[in-house]
Amino acid sequence: MQNPEMRPAAASFATLPRNIAIVAALSTAIAGGIALARHGGFGESLIYSQCIGLMTLLSIDVPRRLIWGAHNPSRLPMLALSAAGMLAGFAGGVALAAGITGRPLADNRLLSSIAIALFAGIAVNWYFHNRERMASLRLDAEKVERGAAEARLKLLQAQIEPHFLFNTLANLHTLIDADPARAQAMLEHLNDYLRATLDAARRDSGTLGEEFALLRGYLEVLKIRMGSRLEFSLKLPDQLATTSLPPMLLQPLVENAVKHGLEPKIEGGRIDIAAAAEDGFAVIRISDTGLGNGTTHGTGLGLEHVRERLLAAHGESALLDMKSNSSGGVTVMIKFPPRAVIAEDEPLLAQQLKTALARAWPELGIAGLAANGPEALALIEREQPQVAFLDIRMPGLTGLEVAAEIADRLGKDDAAPAIVFVTAYDEFALKAFELAAVDYLLKPVTEERLARCIERLKIRITKPSGVDALVSQLKLIVKDEARGTTKPLRTLRAGVGDTVKMIPIEEVCYFRADDKYTAVVTKEGEALIRTALKDLLAQLPPGRFAQVHRGTIVNLQEVAAAVRDDAGRVTLRLRSRKETLQVSRLYAEQFRQM
Repeated sequence: MQNPEMRPAAASFATLPRNIAIVAALSTAIAGGIALARHGGFGESLIYSQCIGLMTLLSIDVPRRLIWGAHNPSRLPMLALSAAGMLAGFAGGVALAAGITGRPLADNRLLSSIAIALFAGIAVNWYFHNRERMASLRLDAEKVERGAAEARLKLLQAQIEPHFLFNTLANLHTLIDADPARAQAMLEHLNDYLRATLDAARRDSGTLGEEFALLRGYLEVLKIRMGSRLEFSLKLPDQLATTSLPPMLLQPLVENAVKHGLEPKIEGGRIDIAAAAEDGFAVIRISDTGLGNGTTHGTGLGLEHVRERLLAAHGESALLDMKSNSSGGVTVMIKFPPRAVIAEDEPLLAQQLKTALARAWPELGIAGLAANGPEALALIEREQPQVAFLDIRMPGLTGLEVAAEIADRLGKDDAAPAIVFVTAYDEFALKAFELAAVDYLLKPVTEERLARCIERLKIRITKPSGVDALVSQLKLIVKDEARGTTKPLRTLRAGVGDTVKMIPIEEVCYFRADDKYTAVVTKEGEALIRTALKDLLAQLPPGRFAQVHRGTIVNLQEVAAAVRDDAGRVTLRLRSRKETLQVSRLYAEQFRQM
């Protein structure tokens, strides 16, 4: 496994091979020009040009990448590095070329050629430096533009919300005396809407479920205000509720439909908001029966802001389209491409998989790359992707442990991401994956195998499975992994300070993973052993100890009770200890009868 601390330096060399190729091409062109000017001698000119160009590039570019990584140095350090690199590259290149050609270092016939090649090497290196600086500036500009789009959205909200709020408060004031029941209902819906709006304003990302809750509060208030002139419906399949999107993305579109389509229409109308999964995309349609496009004088500002935010969050694969309905009104359609995360501790393999996915499934958005298990878990929880590619062997948490933790953090009705394990396992372990109906990719990933995996994923993400299905799949794999023939332990040699304590296995209440060690918890206290928890399980007496969490193995005779809450999560109470133990969904079934 690669050391995570080396990852930034390794990543900063990604463009070096391409730069070397460009220098080689330019050096060849320079050698050709020198040969034409001298009417011959292309071979020696080529050797000197290539050697000087390459050595100058390496003398400047490699130290820059090692010292500053992906960042650009300030002007003064760069000038000093360039001057030193030019001298070292010139001297090293000439010496190398002289050694290859057998010519003396002070051969005057080649001095002019060397001077030209040196000048070209300097120019090329300066070009690379400025090109990477410009690329960095472009990235900064994109970040600023995204920030500006968000700022414009906040300004738009500030323009829209007071108008809605003041009209609602005026209606509320009238209803308090005329119809207290409707006033109470309006107040409750307004409270729901304002709470959802404030929550959305504090977040950088939201979900369709949260967005639909916000829209329901908004439309319920308008329904009371407009009465029979407004009808609406909201349809959101459960499996799409966790789909990630920028907060309050749909709000301006619904406000436009009401403000410019339904409110100006004498008899009012209807607005229908529906989400569906189509060909791997999450599709939202906002359709109204209002006056239609072009009959009112809107600025188009809300639509343009939504388009900008959609592009910034999901790239060019996302789509926003508006068309007129044949029976009146307009329909706005938004398509969100599926998103995935890649968890792989080898950066070259992670980049290889990302590139292969871009070729085979260009609509798929990569929400991020994770270099270890904890990073993968945090990334999946934050981005809520439809697909997760998990390396089986990662630092911190294995791919299986990440998947099990995802299952623990999901609600009973939440949609689980489609898991694809990336593995170098042998044939026996692959059969376990196939038995559990889990997708896997065998390293190195081939185009044919990836294409078959993508076809299955496109079907799965249109009908995401729930947490129970994910747990069932993982149980089959974990059960297969846990097979062992090791003779059971009877006594543990555990460290307590400077003392090695002999602990009979029956006195252990539970084992807990503790950084690089495993804590042995007894009635009297705790001790440490160096055996990893996953290796320890196969050495414990069968039937007496059971794994209840990725970081916990419990002595079943020490369990006093198992308590299940409303969400289906199980907690264990112990006979000899005051603390309780959380049970992962993956292992909860063994306590069902307790």
